[in-house]
Amino acid sequence: RIPNCPQNSQIGFVRILSSNGPDMVPLYNLEPPPGAPAAFGFTYQALTVVLVARLRPSDNGIDVVARTAVSSVPLPAVYVTMWGVPADGVHDHLRHLCMDGFKGNNQGRACASDAQAKPFLRMPTSCPGTVLSWSADVTSYEDPFNPSFAATTTEHTTGCGALPFDPKLTLVPTNPAAHSATGLDATLTLSQDYGPLGLATADLRTATVTLPEELTINPSSAGGLQACSDTDLKLRQEGPSSCPDGSKIGSVTLTTPLLDHPLTGSIILRTQNSDDPTSGELFRIAVEIRSDDDGIHIKMPGAVRADRDTGRLTTTFDGLPQLPFSSFQLHFKSGPRAPLASPRTCGVHGASTQMTAWSEAVVGGQSPFAIDSCGPRRFAPVFRAGSDNPLVARRGPFRISLNRDDADDPFASLTVDTPRGLLGRIRDVEECSSADADKGTCSSASQIGTVTAGAGVGPNPFFITNGKAYLTGPYRGAPYGLAVVVHAVAGPFDLGTVVVRSAIHVDLHTAALHVVTDRFPTVVKGVPLNLRTIRIAIDRPDFMVTPTSCAKKSVDATVTATTGAVAKVSSPYQLTNCRTIPFAPRLSLSVAGVGARHSTALTATLTQPPGRQSNIAGVKVALPGVLSALLPVVERACTQAQFEAGDCRRAEIGSAIAHSPLLPHALTGGAFFVKHPGQALPDMIVALRGDVSIDLVGTVQIPGGKRLATNFKNVPDAPITRFELRLVAGRNGPLAANTNLCSKRARRATASVTMRGQNGAVIDRHQRLRIKGCGGARHRR
Repeated sequence: RIPNCPQNSQIGFVRILSSNGPDMVPLYNLEPPPGAPAAFGFTYQALTVVLVARLRPSDNGIDVVARTAVSSVPLPAVYVTMWGVPADGVHDHLRHLCMDGFKGNNQGRACASDAQAKPFLRMPTSCPGTVLSWSADVTSYEDPFNPSFAATTTEHTTGCGALPFDPKLTLVPTNPAAHSATGLDATLTLSQDYGPLGLATADLRTATVTLPEELTINPSSAGGLQACSDTDLKLRQEGPSSCPDGSKIGSVTLTTPLLDHPLTGSIILRTQNSDDPTSGELFRIAVEIRSDDDGIHIKMPGAVRADRDTGRLTTTFDGLPQLPFSSFQLHFKSGPRAPLASPRTCGVHGASTQMTAWSEAVVGGQSPFAIDSCGPRRFAPVFRAGSDNPLVARRGPFRISLNRDDADDPFASLTVDTPRGLLGRIRDVEECSSADADKGTCSSASQIGTVTAGAGVGPNPFFITNGKAYLTGPYRGAPYGLAVVVHAVAGPFDLGTVVVRSAIHVDLHTAALHVVTDRFPTVVKGVPLNLRTIRIAIDRPDFMVTPTSCAKKSVDATVTATTGAVAKVSSPYQLTNCRTIPFAPRLSLSVAGVGARHSTALTATLTQPPGRQSNIAGVKVALPGVLSALLPVVERACTQAQFEAGDCRRAEIGSAIAHSPLLPHALTGGAFFVKHPGQALPDMIVALRGDVSIDLVGTVQIPGGKRLATNFKNVPDAPITRFELRLVAGRNGPLAANTNLCSKRARRATASVTMRGQNGAVIDRHQRLRIKGCGGARHRR
């Protein structure tokens, strides 16, 4: 009951004009009802009128609401006066004990207050140079649905330049270890120690904090992270927000002289409004001060700007309410999914700050903190590779994984060398154009694999599993390329499409693949990725084909770090089941029937039926004695340098064509004699060109100084359904008949042929020549 309120709770008085004459009653500071920060009241005509204060959401100002009014007598006017310093002695004669019997005079005994003299009201700390606006809405008993509105102004505030303003900010990472997931404790203090005659501290309007370059967003925090929409945040609306718990990335505690207890709340992640990290609309946060008991729900939006290249963060809160506080503590959550990644280096790191008051005072400074727990730096990534089906001549996915710890330097690029015989069926895939590959818009017809990437520091990196790998056409001098396309969606953030392209080189002699990636992205839309895991699965059905050799092999890789460190890594690769696959190639040798000492053409045709069988590892053919090597043609060989420069026309002795079920087109090219230093005889090189380039190198021998023998020792482990080598006749022809090829002797002559399979099988046979054009007796003679 108000009549029983203690004298020290009086904060002013109410002067009432009525038909009975003027009257004056004391105004008290009341215990507020639930949901209100403050309440005031007075009693008149046995009616208690309670004035409830509430926070106005539009600008965080104060509304004072009276839900009831005196109705027993007409009241032409009511004047409410609140004292600036209620305990000041100038108000003693107006305290309630001195008001007994007051009827328009100022008689009564003085009653001094024994409370400490503290300010109760304070002027704004801004001086906009314009008048201050006040307004009131009044509803009558007679017409409750038609409120009346009234407004007035008072003079603008002056003297803001004299207000003290000395904010202090301290920053302390929750994890002092280098390159770790960390939260952050930020404490902003402002002195509010001023007396009744002193000047209040200017309120904070704008706070800008730029973190050190190495204290950045941690992608690991995206796991389970949500964002709060502006609708759910209820910005500038009454009531608490309805943001999901997953959007709350920290807590706040505010200590203000306005209340006898601290206020608490949350740091809330807001939804993305832009894909520009420098706009402050990609990463948005808000601080909500929430006290349902006090009816306080203050939402303060903030903008986080991230440097595109370094990820350095600048956070700004602008237009903060004119709310005096002595301490404002923000705690960004810690743990394995903390929102920040600490610097990689130990020592003192500093954040720069700029604080602007409503009085227009500006204070800048530094807020240093220390990282004092550093382990040894290293670069020891873990590499694994293998086929899902480790049997020879099988089709199935091939997988590569690359992992590193937080202690390792970040990945920069990767080069992979596959074992011989691990190939793909290029003919079944549509090549993605270079333009589409750069934009990440390849069609599904060119997809050959899937990609998973893990990013972030701490024990729980965030994984993106939507990556796709596409086959492209020629890239950076290689016949084929690989485009890895990842849609970087991390929690509530969409950072766009990330494309990493690679060149797929095919070894000229072994057909083994040499894959060289472009440099990996390190920062995407202002977020340092800190790539921890890369997994690539070439899993298009029936695309990858395993070798047909069971020899011990390996998948080798070279990994480069952003620091320039290089790691050579390897993963063993060996298949089984070689003895269960057949090896059944067929070779035919045909020449034209000519007389002795005539140059003749020869065609060697090697065929293998399609299907699961061993590929050819080597072929050695020693022609029969009825054919002689023409030494002048052999000695006309070009050098290796001339061959590589394409200047070997004079040594071209024939042509070849090869058909592979892996390629869309046949490979064609010439056959050449190429000499090398230290060798008495040149090699025969069959230069196959087309979708890929392959050089088949055969060692040339001339047993007895006449016969021509060629040994192709290292044939690529690749399926060939038909290979045809044509040695020409004439000036460049390397062969001549030393007898009539239509004779019985020539018809019975055989070549010595040895064919080796990649699975270790060997076929030795004596192959008769097929002599064409010997249909009649005249030719036989």
